Amino acid sequence: MKNGHQQLLQAVFNRRVLLASGFIYAGLAILTAFPAIAVAAPPAATIANLSLDTPDFESTQLDRFETQIHQTYGKVQHATVGLGSGSGVVVSPDGLVLTVAHVANHPGRRLRVTFSDGKRAWASVLGTCDELDIAVAKINGDGPWPSVAISRVDLPPVGSWLLKVGYPVSFSHGKPPAVRVGQLLRDHGDAFISDCPIMGGDSGGPIFDLEGNLVGISSRCQDKINYNVHVPLSRFYNNWEQLCSGVELTKFHDGKLFPKRPRWEEGYGQSLAAQKIPFPGEIASETYAARKPATPATTNRRRSPPLPLGRQDAIYLKGLAVAQQAAHKVTSQVLVDDVPAASGTLLWDAPISKHQSFIATKASLLGIRPQNQQISVRLPGEKKPRAATWVGDDSRTDLAILAIDYQPEWASESDSTDEVNATKTREVQPGVPVLTVTTGGKSLVGFVSATPRSFSLRQPPLVRNRAMLGVSVSGDADGVRITNLVEDSGAAKAGLEVGDIVLRLDGKAVHSADELVSVIALLGVGDTIEIHLKRDTEARQVTATLGAFTLPAGQRNQYDNWGGGPFSDRRFEIPHVLPHDTPLPPEECGSPLVDHHGQVLGVNISRALRTTSYALPIEDVWHTIERLQQL
Repeated sequence: MKNGHQQLLQAVFNRRVLLASGFIYAGLAILTAFPAIAVAAPPAATIANLSLDTPDFESTQLDRFETQIHQTYGKVQHATVGLGSGSGVVVSPDGLVLTVAHVANHPGRRLRVTFSDGKRAWASVLGTCDELDIAVAKINGDGPWPSVAISRVDLPPVGSWLLKVGYPVSFSHGKPPAVRVGQLLRDHGDAFISDCPIMGGDSGGPIFDLEGNLVGISSRCQDKINYNVHVPLSRFYNNWEQLCSGVELTKFHDGKLFPKRPRWEEGYGQSLAAQKIPFPGEIASETYAARKPATPATTNRRRSPPLPLGRQDAIYLKGLAVAQQAAHKVTSQVLVDDVPAASGTLLWDAPISKHQSFIATKASLLGIRPQNQQISVRLPGEKKPRAATWVGDDSRTDLAILAIDYQPEWASESDSTDEVNATKTREVQPGVPVLTVTTGGKSLVGFVSATPRSFSLRQPPLVRNRAMLGVSVSGDADGVRITNLVEDSGAAKAGLEVGDIVLRLDGKAVHSADELVSVIALLGVGDTIEIHLKRDTEARQVTATLGAFTLPAGQRNQYDNWGGGPFSDRRFEIPHVLPHDTPLPPEECGSPLVDHHGQVLGVNISRALRTTSYALPIEDVWHTIERLQQL
């Protein structure tokens, strides 16, 4: 039974009556969608006695929602473990671990188990089933181990809120895991879909409802950010005995599991750790029956209906009205030579400059040497841009600071000033609801994934500060022959053509692609290069400006195999960031990240991965402003 606190949350945030949770799997490959099957009809909306128009809705209900997320995360994070390239969850004090088959690999395999406090242990895989993507392992050695209690439960209704915990790429094992929050969007019976964003590394990690009940395990995702597939807990308890038998299992057409190889092949796929283990969570049959979903309604089997909006739905956005108002006040647009280049965050603080405001934005979006260009800023509600002066930039954080002669209307309102421009913020906890407004006025929602930290991912070497001429070449007796031109590259703009023979670059003779690359490698983005070439029998000389290296169309960086892009060109090696799961368009970097109280928590600085955007904490932004003013 839910307590009154949980029922209140349910009434506000969920039009479909109950809260929910489930499991998902983020494999390295982008898998195809489930075929359209019968989908349960959503229950009628219920708002109880609390109207969404209640004046104190923001301050009371979202505070409780945030508190519930934080408390649940605190209870389950210690049982969420890193397993090699994936995640898992410990479900008993003696060390039973649930994960997915593509992480466990095969029975008998040893897995390194890393807890959130850095402690490590070894586990042995008991059994796997590739078709269902489920596996069970057992930690070697005596416990008790940090764990979560589990029960035989079915999924809550569609529309319920879920908590995804795990170790996506970039989150190091041995530290607290990342949390992502979303809704159950569709129940397929043996799998379900949510908009809790997942990616590689999340595979095998747990999903909980807001009460902390384990309901599934992470499985896989599609390119769309809201399409994340989860394995319900029922897959485990319905096949528990076979999963502990020490063999690789396969699913037959009748739904039953059998060993992949005949049992007379002694030793094949057999784990010495196999043993008869009771399912580590049992509840009364009448309670179990009460949690079963309603009889599914039939739908068109040829085409699956569109997924619900989930956490981007209007009923949730309406609760974030204070955040939207605050974000609109400080979201500006930065223009370079009258062309929109990036979003910006309007900041003002009397002790620093009483009659001047600052604009924080992403430096790399402003182009090459922006301090030498004409920069202007379009403020909220204004059509005509204002002239801006260059204060400086910080190459470590990719932050640029501009100044304008302007005092915001809200500058004289002490309470608003404290909320919007506080140089110090409350301590930000994982799970805090946040919002960003694009320059076009669209609200994007997300949740803080972890406390501010640094990440070890390095900027991809093919992109980091690398200049590009924009040609493909093959060897020729006189030099190198151009075989392909990149559209809008420096070579194309300089008038080079396919078939031209490049003789010299910057006075250096080139006879191979390697020699051409070695000459360009000594130059930077924005530098010019003299090219001597031969077209047919005519000798020519042109000057080209080198651009930034970009991946060919259709080719993904190694970090982006799970879709959800596009991503920022400069996105890693930033020393201190606040990670959140908002699917931020790269061109909107520089915008403010606002919590549900309307307080600016930071300035969005990069869309890094499918599951993660980075914001610079607002305290760090103000420290940068003060430092740049003193230069």
